[in-house]
Amino acid sequence: MLVLDVTVVNLALPEIAVGLGASASAVTWAVTAYVIPFGGLLLLGGKLSDAFGARRLFLIGLATFTAASVLAGLAPSLPVLIAARVLQGVGAAMLSPAALASAMTLFTGRRRYRALAVWGGLAGAGSAAGVLLGGLLASGPGWRWIFLINLPVGALVAVLVPFVVRADDRARRSRTLDVAGAVLITGAVAALVAGITWLTADGMTWIGVVAIASAAILGVAFWGHERRHAVPLIPLAVLARRQVQAGVWAMLSATALMIGMFYLLSFLLQAIHGWEAVAAGVAFLPIALGTVVGAQIGGRLIPRVGGRIVGIVSFLLVGAGAGATAAFVEQPILLVTAAAVASVGIGAAFVSATTAAFTGVGHHETGVVSGIVNTAHELGGALGIAVLASVAALGATGETTGYLWAFLVAAAVAVLGAVSGAALMPRGIPSPDAPAFVH
Repeated sequence: MLVLDVTVVNLALPEIAVGLGASASAVTWAVTAYVIPFGGLLLLGGKLSDAFGARRLFLIGLATFTAASVLAGLAPSLPVLIAARVLQGVGAAMLSPAALASAMTLFTGRRRYRALAVWGGLAGAGSAAGVLLGGLLASGPGWRWIFLINLPVGALVAVLVPFVVRADDRARRSRTLDVAGAVLITGAVAALVAGITWLTADGMTWIGVVAIASAAILGVAFWGHERRHAVPLIPLAVLARRQVQAGVWAMLSATALMIGMFYLLSFLLQAIHGWEAVAAGVAFLPIALGTVVGAQIGGRLIPRVGGRIVGIVSFLLVGAGAGATAAFVEQPILLVTAAAVASVGIGAAFVSATTAAFTGVGHHETGVVSGIVNTAHELGGALGIAVLASVAALGATGETTGYLWAFLVAAAVAVLGAVSGAALMPRGIPSPDAPAFVH
């Protein structure tokens, strides 16, 4: 539901603009207004999950997200829709780390690998399915149902969670919240996500640069503050772990490739090849399936050969698929096939990234580390669109040259991901009895 809501709006933007009487440029805020608070508040959400219990925060986030979805579906104007999307992002930032931490308490040993495989598949498939669902709903019952459909889903989940996830009664190390640290890191991440997003927006490049510079200043201030605080929001020792750094980098790279390539493909099929929104959405079905298959394969291989090998091979597969998409930009069927191949690698990369980042993480750290990795996920998505869309824009309107170069850049990033994985990923096979880890 959370991942899907990032991409589900994309194909419906023209219908939203007409329905609310907004301009094409203004309506893009329906996407940005969700991504910025979602990415900016994930670290705080992870800390709150550790401090107050994952199930409790999950239910609060679910209620917030569902109520905001109803408000978005009933929005009479664009400002109301934007406000509702901001509230959705706040709810999602509580839901995401809490949901993942809750899920891992249900599984032990080798079952955790299978759980990670399912989660990794859903993460990738949700992005692809969002494109399909957005096209179907926008051209069918109307764009408002893109948001209203979350109401029955949210209500069902709220009923089931108390029966599936037990309350976390374990004593927490501290419920003291580092308010200054929370404000600094939330501002830094939100400014970075916004800046990356605005870099490619018409007339907003300079604002994007200012936002990124502000993010750097806030990030440095946060680092200095956390070093001095007795109960830091994010223990710097966690960030110093090599396996966490490897997982974060892999997640950042894999998500940048996934979201960036999905973005390019949806525009290429519609703007260049003239496909209707529904047809373009259906084209993402094999891509969604490929992500699920890749995640399942990765989850089964990691206990046998280790996450490092799976990570290297998965990024090389993404690189091969991205290179093939560049070769087939003029042939849409082969283009979609090549993207499906890349999606298999992306699904496996997600599982290897989470396995690396959360190996050896204790229960009291699952929320914080989940927030870190999920923040990398959101930053990767924003960065992938910004970079690949900028490269694609270098080509002339109505031509495929820019897309060809953008897919080649994606292939190069994937190869870099494989090389960095070889250098950073932990060697060996992780113990099935290791402490809980979570994406």
